Amino acid sequence: MENNYKDYLESYAWKALKKMKLEEQPNCECCWVPATSVHHLSYERRGSERESDIVSICERCHHECHFVNWYQIKNDEEILRRRFEEVRTEFWNNTGISHKWCEVDMMIWDAPSDSEYEILYAKDYNNVFIFWMCNEWSDSPDKWFKIDWADPETFRFLDDDRKYAKDKNFVYYFSHSIQTHTCYIHDPEMSETTEEEEERSDSYESKKIDWADPETFRFLDDDKKYAKDKNYVYYYYFHSKTNHYSEDAHSYSQYSEWKKIDWVDTETFRFLGGDYAKDENFVYLGGKKIDWADPETFRFLGSDRKYANDRNFVYYLGTKIDWAHSLSFKYVDDNFTKDKKNVYWRGKKIDWVDPETLEIVGEYTFLSPDIPNFCYWDIYYIKDRNNVYYRNPFWWWLKINWVDPGTLEFYDTDSHSHIIDKNHVYSGIVKDCWDNGDFLYCYWGRNNKLTVDQFRKWYKEYDEQMRREYEEYIEQMQRELEEE
Repeated sequence: MENNYKDYLESYAWKALKKMKLEEQPNCECCWVPATSVHHLSYERRGSERESDIVSICERCHHECHFVNWYQIKNDEEILRRRFEEVRTEFWNNTGISHKWCEVDMMIWDAPSDSEYEILYAKDYNNVFIFWMCNEWSDSPDKWFKIDWADPETFRFLDDDRKYAKDKNFVYYFSHSIQTHTCYIHDPEMSETTEEEEERSDSYESKKIDWADPETFRFLDDDKKYAKDKNYVYYYYFHSKTNHYSEDAHSYSQYSEWKKIDWVDTETFRFLGGDYAKDENFVYLGGKKIDWADPETFRFLGSDRKYANDRNFVYYLGTKIDWAHSLSFKYVDDNFTKDKKNVYWRGKKIDWVDPETLEIVGEYTFLSPDIPNFCYWDIYYIKDRNNVYYRNPFWWWLKINWVDPGTLEFYDTDSHSHIIDKNHVYSGIVKDCWDNGDFLYCYWGRNNKLTVDQFRKWYKEYDEQMRREYEEYIEQMQRELEEE
């Protein structure tokens, strides 16, 4: 019988019946998402099914209808019909929406997939609905929600992702919130390690943008962070918060919302790029006013829009840089800037460096056998006419004493990093290691065991040895591949 049924599912008659049923009812008759299959409520009239013998269904509900406690339901008509009603009733009970709302013919829109969920929309003559289809890893159930206040006759979407909509009365957006609760379980046998347990809950809801005028509402940027209408300007704020209850537990929450920006002159307000905007009175970053900024002369320095200046001050990510001289301020790269007196790294002054002769050496690996668990860092280096400087990953910019910047060279071995100049060899050292494996800082110390000539000779031998070992490894791999 099983083989006969499989043959029937491949037959032209069944495929034609399935196509006709899906055209007649394109939505799942359990949960009203787009249907992907047709489900039998009875197999007695197979090949000459009545209209009441089959229903349109989605993949998830089809699976639920056929499997109860891991035992597959097959041929019993009474059990099939009862199970279908159970699945439908269970789904609508979980949504909090009465199933009678969906007894009227509905229109379904399928939105593009998101990284975390997929959004479906529907409407009938009286209501507009939203459906959150979550990914497998999410603990949140799939649910329909009614969009309060929505007018189905004038309801339409504002963007291709269908996460913004409006009707004749309001503008809507659809929000995803996350809450996590984390506990650290200490292992008594291994006190240095902890095991982390996390509980996560996701919630989805439709919200109105307060005060928004739907007729004149429009977005000002592609990322949909700023928007305006005839009366107000709005910004999409992202909130995150961590609550520490004790050493062993904390919670984390994040959510987002549209809010009106105060003080804005709507007529002259315009988007500048990144998170920046301005009007005739103020400059804004992330929807918040930048104190002291002059909108008339405000301009960006560099393509990443981290640095900016006006006729009075220099700013890094919206914060005024102390000591910076605006008129002589120059952009060097995404991390470094300078003026006539100082050099700055990510908005903070680096002491001692001569801005006139500043040269960015680059980023090099720092290796030391003293580092616990034998890890390494990538460290920035700069130099001027007098000194060489590096950024300690746990502190700040430090000067490498005695190094001649004009003859600086970097060398790495499999366990150590070295610097040489015309006079000396310097090796990377880690200082003040803690018992738990963390450490305070690294520095470069003069290596008095080797002269520069001895180091060059030793490194040449080391490099040749590494090259031979690599060639032997490649030959061995080729032989193993040939033998396979």
